This record gives sequence, structure tokens and C-alpha cells, in this order.
Amino acid sequence: MEVTLRWENVNYSIRRKNSYWWWKCKRTPETHHILQNVSGEVSTGDLVAIVGASGAGKTTLLAAISRRIRGNKLAGKFTINSREVDREEMTSISGFVPQSDSLINALTVEEHLMFIGLLKYSRKMPQIQLRITIKKILVQLGLNSLAYSRIGTLSGGERKKLNLATELLGEPYFLFCDEPTTGLDSFNALLVIKTFKNLCGINENPENNTNSKMEIVTSEKDLWEPQSQTFPKGIVCSIHQPTSDIFHCFSHMILLRKGRIVFQGTTSQAEDKFREAGFICPENYNPIEYYVKIISQKPELDITVEKLRSQETKPSPVKIQPSQLLTSWILQVFYLLKRSSLVSRRSLKEA
Repeated sequence: MEVTLRWENVNYSIRRKNSYWWWKCKRTPETHHILQNVSGEVSTGDLVAIVGASGAGKTTLLAAISRRIRGNKLAGKFTINSREVDREEMTSISGFVPQSDSLINALTVEEHLMFIGLLKYSRKMPQIQLRITIKKILVQLGLNSLAYSRIGTLSGGERKKLNLATELLGEPYFLFCDEPTTGLDSFNALLVIKTFKNLCGINENPENNTNSKMEIVTSEKDLWEPQSQTFPKGIVCSIHQPTSDIFHCFSHMILLRKGRIVFQGTTSQAEDKFREAGFICPENYNPIEYYVKIISQKPELDITVEKLRSQETKPSPVKIQPSQLLTSWILQVFYLLKRSSLVSRRSLKEA
């Protein structure tokens, strides 16, 4: 079943900070509009890139549609399959992967995921089921051979995948990733995006995908359902200066300029719309770099697609309830103390 998240007329503004004493005497403090009347949508099976120049509002838009922004400064309507959802429900069915990680180097990959799973899902997921889920995710992301490796020995791309695995524990419908390729070389960045592509269920030529495929595992695989039975995710990434190979992995794109949408639609629609506007990407030129360059030079340019898919398909409402089986604070403190004790023992041995 396809699940569609849609946001309409999203606005977000903050007060402009100033240290001058007379600024506080003003009756109407100046506000800075970061997002202005932004609308769009993403469905399960879509891999969406939010692209724009520095300061265009990419990270803010990502945080806004994932409902990670707190307070009443965020305005707009958010629906899932035509039914309006609140912040608690949205965060329960989605995962957010930040740009920087807070991983503990002394733990192994499996230990880290086990502790996170116990902290979040110990009441609704028995430990044996949690271990099976972790194993499935490691196989899915190509990390199964690193399950017992210390996090401190992982490469940058492997750490990015581990951050992604942490959010996949809750089996979310949507994933929001803030600049997942930052700090990676072009090869590892492409592997990370290809991992996203697999999670979205986007078909790919097997000959061109050798390093990002699922690994062959032991007979334990009989305990799990086949990977083809898992539902595809909807993934939205804010991304800065992607290579052309990475750009062609995305199915949809949102172009931002100063908090406003310039274009949103499929990557093939982008090429057609820019051509209709009189801008043809030169050969051997990265298309996304060309698009960002054009919208920066032409502030009046607006080539948004007129209709969104949700207006055309009109999906039936679906009731998605967030889980109420949260781990108690006493258990959370116990697991945190257990993790701290393990890290301290290992640090003393290595000292």
C-alpha cells in the first residue's frame, strides 16, 4: 500500500537577533522568513533530493516536513493519505538521520543497535525479535560482516550507514536525511545513495551495483521473511553539490531559493521544464549544478509543476497510530548505566 505524506503552505520564520539595546524598544521586531508558502509531497518508493544554494533553507525544510521543529513558529498543514497528522504521530512513523553522528567508538555495531533498540522498543519488541530485526537491517545495508567490529574502526561511509540503521530499527515509512554525503568521497557517497535507492525499492541494473547489494548470510536467513516482502521507504535528503551519478539516483527533486520552491517534480520533468524555459544543460555538465546556477542567476524564474500527484490520485485515508508502548524511564536509565559501564571497562583495558 502506498503512503503519501503531503505538506501545504508551510511557513517558518524567526526573529532576527540583534545585540543593540535600542532594538528591544521596537514594537515590531524584524523577522526572518526561512520558509515561505512551501508545498509538496513524498510517497513510499520515492527518493527525493532537496537542492539549493547555501542558505536556501534545505535543512529547515527537511526538519519542518519531518515535524522535528518545535514551537508555534512553524505553520502549515501536514497530511498522510489525506488525513491530517500531528507531530507525535509523524515522528513515530518516520526517522531523521542528522548530518553529524553521536556514535560511541568503544561499542561494536551490533551492541550499538541493541542498546538503541532496548532504549526505544523494549516493551513492544521482545529481545529475540529485536536481534532478528537488527540482523535483517545489517544485511540490508551491507553491514553484516561488520556486526562485531568496533565503531571506531568504521569508515565514513560505514558510519553513515550505521546512522541509517539506527533509524530503521523502528521500521519507519519515511526517512529524512540531512546531507548524508557530506564528508565522504564520491565513491562512498554514491554507495550511500544507492543504499537509499534500494530501501525505496527503485529497480537498478544489477551489473552496476556490486558493492551496495545485500550480503549472503548463513542459514539464520531462514528465520526472516524475504527482503522483497518489506515495504519500500519514502526518503527525502537535503544534499549539497551531488555528483551527476548521485543526481541520477534520485527519482524526484525539490529546488529551493531563499525559502521558496522554484521547482519540484521528477528529475526528468526538471530537464523538460528548464528546456521549456530556454535553459538547456550543456553536454558533460552536472545537471544539478547547472540548475542551481540558473536559479541563482535568475531570481524571477519559477518553473514549478502545477499539479501534485496527491491531487490526481486521491489516495484513500489510512489510519496510522503511533505506538504507545514506550520504554519506561527506569528501564532507560538501567540500559544507559549498562552501556556506560561497558564503555568504561573497555576504556580502562585499552588505557
